[in-house]
Amino acid sequence: LKLMLKDQKHVLAVEIMNGKYYDTGNKIEYMKTVVEFALRHPEINGEFKRFLNDLRI
Repeated sequence: LKLMLKDQKHVLAVEIMNGKYYDTGNKIEYMKTVVEFALRHPEINGEFKRFLNDLRI
């Protein structure tokens, strides 16, 4: 973003307040994000929790 502004590119942005930032730019952070969202999703969290428990990790 800073580089785009430095190069005088047109940028539309908003600062997120009181939220959680998810960095999906690397494989492990992407996987953590997917797991967290799956556990929070009301339609799939039960089945996903059972799946994780069945892994016995």
